[in-house]
Amino acid sequence: MRSMTYLLSIKNLKVSYSNIEVLKGINLDVKKGEKVVIIGPSGSGKSTLLKAIDGLVKINEGEIIFDGVKVNNENIIKVRSEIGFVFQNYTLFPHFTLLKNVMFPLQEVKKLSKEKSEKIANEALESVGLLEKAQSYPFEVSGGQRQRAAIARALALNPKLLLLDEPTSALDPEFVGEVLEILEEIAKKGITMIVVTHEVDFAEDVATNVVFIDGGEIIEMGPPSEVLVSPRSERLKKFLSRIIRKRLVYSK
Repeated sequence: MRSMTYLLSIKNLKVSYSNIEVLKGINLDVKKGEKVVIIGPSGSGKSTLLKAIDGLVKINEGEIIFDGVKVNNENIIKVRSEIGFVFQNYTLFPHFTLLKNVMFPLQEVKKLSKEKSEKIANEALESVGLLEKAQSYPFEVSGGQRQRAAIARALALNPKLLLLDEPTSALDPEFVGEVLEILEEIAKKGITMIVVTHEVDFAEDVATNVVFIDGGEIIEMGPPSEVLVSPRSERLKKFLSRIIRKRLVYSK
């Protein structure tokens, strides 16, 4: 019954690729409305954790409980219909307009009519400032606009949980700000979010909790005022110092 107090509860989660353990017993609880930002070095297991939540990788041990129900092979399709996933490389269909990209899961997953799907898709595109680009194809818009379209596609499903896997990592620096602004506006609307990112400023402004993962383990977890301002572990201190050094180099 304890898991019923959380929208998402992850218990002793372990995932391996080719006998290499990527996640080594992750425990994480997320309440409805929380904004959890996951940080950590490349290869630490951050993206694998998001994929495990959405059933995109095989779990070797542990369990995931979403909205009070243990996720398994029988109910994963229903679970996915209630989770929005934004990947770092957009994953838009190049031969579909932005409007059709947003409509596609509404028709295929939610089984909505073309008319209803189009109405919802237009509203989602408008919410990310792309209504005037609805009939454009992905190759006709900027990287930032493509990622905003991907966010609109996820939001159109009216998800209980929104997962974002490094949503700005594939963008040119000039487009990062516009995507982060959209995400900050979404966060204000109360949707539950788990975001993997290296954007520490975003974590400071938006996160209710920051999770630092390294080597497939959660090293530190807590509010940004603690984790980002007063890190306890040497591993987190080194990670944050590297980010600060990169900022100084890029700002010159």
